[in-house]
Amino acid sequence: MNFSLDIFRYGNLPRTFASVLVCLSLLTACGGSTAPTTTSTLTPLPPLDTPRSFRLALTPFANGVTDQAKNAAWTFVKQHSDLVALHFDTTNGLPWDILETGNLPADLPADFRKEFDEAAAQLNDGSPHTVYVAINPLNSSRTGMQPQYGGGAFPFGTTSSDQSFDNPRVQTALINYAKWIVDTFNPAFLAIGIEANIYDINEINNNITDGGGFQAFVRCYQAVYDAIKASHPTLPIFPTQQLEYMQGSLSTWNNEMALYGTKIDRIGLSMYPSSQNLLPSQLTQAYVTDLLPFNTNNLPIVVTETGYGSEPFSGSFIAPGSPELQRDYLKWLIAAADALPDAVKPDFIVWFFPTDAPLAATPAFPDAAYYLSMGLSDKNLNPRETQLVWDQQLTRPLQPLR
Repeated sequence: MNFSLDIFRYGNLPRTFASVLVCLSLLTACGGSTAPTTTSTLTPLPPLDTPRSFRLALTPFANGVTDQAKNAAWTFVKQHSDLVALHFDTTNGLPWDILETGNLPADLPADFRKEFDEAAAQLNDGSPHTVYVAINPLNSSRTGMQPQYGGGAFPFGTTSSDQSFDNPRVQTALINYAKWIVDTFNPAFLAIGIEANIYDINEINNNITDGGGFQAFVRCYQAVYDAIKASHPTLPIFPTQQLEYMQGSLSTWNNEMALYGTKIDRIGLSMYPSSQNLLPSQLTQAYVTDLLPFNTNNLPIVVTETGYGSEPFSGSFIAPGSPELQRDYLKWLIAAADALPDAVKPDFIVWFFPTDAPLAATPAFPDAAYYLSMGLSDKNLNPRETQLVWDQQLTRPLQPLR
């Protein structure tokens, strides 16, 4: 099935959870209009003794900013997943000059380090954890590279070539950053670049070439890939892609894949079909398999972030949502993953929000509330039907294919 995509409509969304982080504030519970319902035509899930090849992952995105809320999120993740997803998509930039020197983490600003240190401490609890880490040299709007941390002047110069992904100093900084991340978290999977295809779409549609353009980003990514592979040859490394943007221009994505060449190990997908006003009953296997003819290297798929609201959303776009629709979306996603050919079957699926997130609109991101009700549980940790389905799927025997 051919799913049409209004890129400009989707482009109004807060595209990343870096964008969402700037909207973090405590809200009172909000109501909503009656959500659409659907009689499910979904493929039944397999018996619970059927092995699954994919890990079920959550991020430790907390439902508040206190230490208590953060600890509760980590406890939830450890109890309800078999892979921890760390999504480092800063809204405040990167300390490029310090990353270039390579004296990490000693010279990093304490406030920049805090999120990393907290995650490392949580993972150092005496129990084994499988970890996926995503880092991002792209800014939150996917229009260029991250600015200098804290709002200072870019330290490598003022010209377009200075502020380009082709600048060897930029590449050195990102190599050092990635090496520190790998040494700190020992990830089983590493993403370098989050929703990188949006950067390409912005260049094509809006002539945005900040950072030197998408091809410069790919060359920088490849330099980091080579540096990490030299010491970790079996670590899967890849950028992530925004699926709904890909469906809007599959030929563009085909060109992007050609640029990455052999230096990409997974197809990482960020996917939010409700943003296109799609009900779970309208989703078919083609929502994912339409991409396969362009996956010429037959790379495995990983779902690096996804979700579906338990309440409807109305802003600059309309998205369906209800507890039943959210549950049915998860059922569709699991069934779709099970049905993929073994060669491309996912290694993991990340449901981004463990609990409802306390998000409020800001002038920069007026539609942040789209993500408000995507938790497996509500903000008080009361489980939804979606969480019950998720937990049932966790009991299936895990048999990774690779």
